[in-house]
Amino acid sequence: MATGVVYRSGQLKGITADDAATLVVLGIGDIYDLRSRSAARKSPDPVISGIAYSRIDVFSGHSKSYKGRTAAGARAYMRAMNRAFVTDSAQRSKIAKVLTAIAGASGPVLIHCAAGKDRTGWVSAMLQTIAGAGRKAIVGQYVLSNTYRKALIETRVAAARRTSARKAAIVGEQERLRPSYLEAGLDKAAARYGSLSRYLTKGLKLPAATIALLRAKLRQA
Repeated sequence: MATGVVYRSGQLKGITADDAATLVVLGIGDIYDLRSRSAARKSPDPVISGIAYSRIDVFSGHSKSYKGRTAAGARAYMRAMNRAFVTDSAQRSKIAKVLTAIAGASGPVLIHCAAGKDRTGWVSAMLQTIAGAGRKAIVGQYVLSNTYRKALIETRVAAARRTSARKAAIVGEQERLRPSYLEAGLDKAAARYGSLSRYLTKGLKLPAATIALLRAKLRQA
């Protein structure tokens, strides 16, 4: 895949002036915030001169907070979250909107949600699919969030452990990505539509021209 086309991040609140300057130097022209309205209001993105901001609620208003009491339940919840990217028509519509916006952007873009692993993880997987990456590579890229977020994950699990070991186990399952989380969504797409390609065209209703434009942007020359 070509580099410097789509950047992926967690929420941007609290970035430094140097961080913001780096985004400008990278040529990023658009930031797509995939969070809900309430989350964006609670932790708003900074205004960065020269970079346009758009919010597209990929969860489409659905609460994504696990209310259960077991680590096994948290794992099941994470798998269900990824299946909903396939089964929920409102979410499919928002995912299509994100991909269409990326296709129409005039330069590099940044996509982010809260943690930069679930909503952006699915959108990134679809971009990689369009570019022609295989499933093994896509899943491998997905779990790299565990490496890049290692310090943050450890901090959050340690904080939860001060409450209880059970709470720490639940937080660990939500913060550390398992291949099975993404695979649950990929399997659901294949089961419902026959393939990921048909999920893109039939499920997301992406026109062939949009897919071709994305593929041309994303494939390394």
